[in-house]
Amino acid sequence: MEAINTIGTDNGTPIVTYEQQRDLAQEIIRGTPSNLPQMHDFGFRKTNPDGSIAASYYTTKAVNAEWFFDNRYRIVGKKLQVVTAQTSEGYRAIGGLAKGQIYKKHILAYEFERKNGELVLTNRVLVSDQDFITYFTDKLDEEAMKVILPLIPSGAPSVPEGKLPI
Repeated sequence: MEAINTIGTDNGTPIVTYEQQRDLAQEIIRGTPSNLPQMHDFGFRKTNPDGSIAASYYTTKAVNAEWFFDNRYRIVGKKLQVVTAQTSEGYRAIGGLAKGQIYKKHILAYEFERKNGELVLTNRVLVSDQDFITYFTDKLDEEAMKVILPLIPSGAPSVPEGKLPI
């Protein structure tokens, strides 16, 4: 079996396609070595009090690569604005392009530029639905997205926590 190339990593966990994860599982069942850590433990499973399985023993994350890298972009001056399918908002907006209708009036786009030769995330901008339909007509390839995705922060912006005010 040929070596499995990972799509990327998420906090140190290799990201692979569903097909690659299936192939890795078959390698383990057959006892053939792999270039990734062992994915399964076929022994005793730790269970919850209700009898359901408590944990997955996969040490990789599987994704649909077509969806994972899907995006649309435009160039504004020397800045690149990208809407990625990694957010539910971006996924739905990209899906709506085929119909020419976006479900929201504004879509979040990540803005990048080169500083000292390095690509950096500089801003998050809201793009109108009409601008998205009209100008976000191109798609970056998988290699470009492998550079961009690690620069995009996961989750919502942090907000300071406080005590109950009343």
